[in-house]
Amino acid sequence: MAEIKEVFEKKYNVFDPKKQRRKESRVRVEAQCNVFISASKNRSGIEATIVELSLGGIKFQSNTPFYAGDQVDVHFPLNKEFIKLKGTIIRVSSKNAIMKIQNLGEEEKMIIQNFIYNYYNSPPDTQKKTVKSNQTVQKEP
Repeated sequence: MAEIKEVFEKKYNVFDPKKQRRKESRVRVEAQCNVFISASKNRSGIEATIVELSLGGIKFQSNTPFYAGDQVDVHFPLNKEFIKLKGTIIRVSSKNAIMKIQNLGEEEKMIIQNFIYNYYNSPPDTQKKTVKSNQTVQKEP
């Protein structure tokens, strides 16, 4: 069962480690991205929307079908920075594709980590359930 603790006057739940399945914290976002399939000759990318983000992977939605095992690059703006991630699609469900991030660079790691930290540590009255990114995605030259 979860035990409630207080740290710096904020309450949070501590879950039994045996029941916690995720290694990394994740947040719900709504960010436009371009997905490039490594084996494809399509250099313009496939438009998609990232709906969940963590240091371990992302979940995005697209009208284009993806398949488990696809090697992809995902490009998207986050906190006024432009991020390029490489990964492998590990699971697909209807319009959702889940990508495991491979070889996360230190700069990208810090940007994502700060974004997640700020999401969970912002005051409750300013915290949103979904963070929207209205920045536009740049096309790769």
